[in-house]
Amino acid sequence: MSYGKLLGLVIGLTLVISFVGGCGGVPTAAPVSEALATPPPTQTASLDSAQVTKIETAIENTMKKLQLPGLAIGIIKDRQVVYSKGFGLAEVGTERLVTPQSVFQLGSVSKMMVGIAIMQLKEQGKIDLDAPVITYLPYFRLADERYKEITIRHLLSHRAGLPFNVRSVDYTYPADYQSPEYDEGALERHVRSLTSVRLQSAPGAQMQYSDLGFEILGDVIAKVSGQSFEAYTQDHIFTPLGMQHTTFLVRDIPPELLAAPHVLQGSNIVVNSYFPYSRQHAPSSHLFSNVEDMSRYALAQLNRGQLGETRILPAAAYEEMWAPQGDAEALSQWEQKVGLGWFIGDQEGHRLVGHGGGDIGFGCGFIMAPDDGLAVVVMVNRDYQAEVFSYLVVMKSLLETKE
Repeated sequence: MSYGKLLGLVIGLTLVISFVGGCGGVPTAAPVSEALATPPPTQTASLDSAQVTKIETAIENTMKKLQLPGLAIGIIKDRQVVYSKGFGLAEVGTERLVTPQSVFQLGSVSKMMVGIAIMQLKEQGKIDLDAPVITYLPYFRLADERYKEITIRHLLSHRAGLPFNVRSVDYTYPADYQSPEYDEGALERHVRSLTSVRLQSAPGAQMQYSDLGFEILGDVIAKVSGQSFEAYTQDHIFTPLGMQHTTFLVRDIPPELLAAPHVLQGSNIVVNSYFPYSRQHAPSSHLFSNVEDMSRYALAQLNRGQLGETRILPAAAYEEMWAPQGDAEALSQWEQKVGLGWFIGDQEGHRLVGHGGGDIGFGCGFIMAPDDGLAVVVMVNRDYQAEVFSYLVVMKSLLETKE
């Protein structure tokens, strides 16, 4: 995910804060799953029917403008799900509609899950964030002796000096996707293959966004936990939170629920000829989920690791994850800081945390204002290299329709 798209995340939620923060009224006309809600407070959060109409009109106009086949959105206000809906088609040329249950590939939103998993293992005393990676992966080697200085914290905060990836220059992996790997050994083979990679800066010296770093972390999680990366996240994040259709394994998703990836071909939107997946890239790029499940995840994060009676992480861990790392330098002109698996912002006194993601045929934005009890997740099944990142335009449209 490029930094420009990260900017979209921050602006996106800021606009929604302006739009829904403090709104009351009758319950939303949009379908909301009761199973997603935490125990209700004294006053039930909601959107009124006029607000719902404005949201849906803005989304439909944006989808038409950007030629988006489908979109799903969930909004949480006052730590309750107040809006959850799908729009358009899951696959052009079919009658499959996008619903809140439709599963999308979420790209770099995957990195938040890596952060949660690493922090869980830290709390169990199995990982020291400031220990060298080679403590946990003795076979980890790069063509630069400074690799021995790379720590878990460096990787989690994109400060290891690693390139984005081994050979990709456009934030996607078409060669790998056209010859995908599905077996459990794919991730370790990938890490063992990095012996020709050179660092672009000294470990800890500067922020440099890297998918590769999170793929290495995925292998650390596997080796420390004794489970595959996919099994660990399933057993310790997704299943405990009741995220029934969330996985890092594409073959585990019922085909009827999986949205297709779409790209622009000439002037037409078509289904991409191959699906963006190869198992070695799972920790950085291949989270699969829907807005219902990601709303559950958002509720747990807003409640600092707890959903109902289930706690996946101590509350104190969130202040460490959401604390700026290194010298807290801004990311270029967008003035965003990096935490541990999360990006951090502040807009007019509102603390913002989240992540965006994009891959061939998909785009996703997940962002929260944790101190305001607000979160937004948007998923689209259109090439994320569209003229603008689609969910940003959706959120801008919401502001434009504000009374």
